[in-house]
Amino acid sequence: MTPRHNSDKDLYGKLKNGDLESFDAIFDRFYPALCAYGAQFVSLQDAENIVQDVMLWLWENREGMMIENALGTYLFRAVKNRCLTLINRGAIRSKVVSDLQQSMREKFDSPDFYVVEDLAEHLEAALAELPPTYRQAFEMNRFQGKSYKEIADTLGLSPKTVDYRIQQALKRLRVALRDFLPILSSILC
Repeated sequence: MTPRHNSDKDLYGKLKNGDLESFDAIFDRFYPALCAYGAQFVSLQDAENIVQDVMLWLWENREGMMIENALGTYLFRAVKNRCLTLINRGAIRSKVVSDLQQSMREKFDSPDFYVVEDLAEHLEAALAELPPTYRQAFEMNRFQGKSYKEIADTLGLSPKTVDYRIQQALKRLRVALRDFLPILSSILC
């Protein structure tokens, strides 16, 4: 068992080399506080799911990660960003439905609101099918209005990686939503 007195920096170094005990120690050290922090933004159940996702992401991406600040700072920021993304998904759905209704209202005298609802469901499903990294970058750009540089800084990536992820998300969304492209042009362009 990894001793409790190991610093976060030491544990992170061992984690990068695949040491499972160090990962367990990081998990045990941060999990309760991260859940409590996330519960300030979303429900406790959602916060627990988010923290578990962040920890899983930490383990799966340990070899290529470069955390420049303190590990705790990085984890709290990751949890906060994912909580905000979850909050924004509800706002996104409302915004898409509202925008589509307005667009339909302008194009037709009597809009077919069933089409709008159908489109919103298809868009939500298409977004859910994206790999999490693509979806996160896409939503931060298109729905939160963040620039590639802001996203890169938030996620600890290069702007080119952010650009790649958004372009891949757009390609996949265009295929999945090809029947709705005329209506969605403002979101996917």
